[in-house]
Amino acid sequence: MVPLNPPVPRACFETPWHIASALRDPRPTTLSGFIDATGKRLMLRPDAVVTLHNLEIHVEHQKEKPLKEEDKSCVDVLAYRLPGREIQVRENWCPGQFRSIVL
Repeated sequence: MVPLNPPVPRACFETPWHIASALRDPRPTTLSGFIDATGKRLMLRPDAVVTLHNLEIHVEHQKEKPLKEEDKSCVDVLAYRLPGREIQVRENWCPGQFRSIVL
């Protein structure tokens, strides 16, 4: 993923699936993000909920106040495995500090 300057709050994901055919139920209906040219990497901005294959993914503004300047663009990510809504991913993700979340 290309670094954005200044950093924009977002979460980046890698999947084994082609995202365009596996993406369902976006909230809001128009998401702010992008799918890269491979079709298997996705970036989502905060306040997004989407179902991808059998995962319900939530990206939210971080709840904790950032301690460092570079942490201001971090987001909270939750991914639930469906149908039982078992938590698959729960993390605070920071652009430029971490690798993409592998789903």
